[in-house]
Amino acid sequence: MKYYLFAANFYYARGGVNDFVKSSASFKELQQLAKQKLSDGEDWYHICDENMNILEKSEEQAYGN
Repeated sequence: MKYYLFAANFYYARGGVNDFVKSSASFKELQQLAKQKLSDGEDWYHICDENMNILEKSEEQAYGN
């Protein structure tokens, strides 16, 4: 299975692939990268599966929780 990390400083409607950061077969790798992105100043992240189901997301969401 492949996983996808999306992250950004802001949200905009239909942003989609503009927020794409990285894909990986390792969920744990993307979790670590997502936490690093937050430390580096990104405001939010989503990790999705191949079907674009959000498996994990940051507590803070730019569009509201």
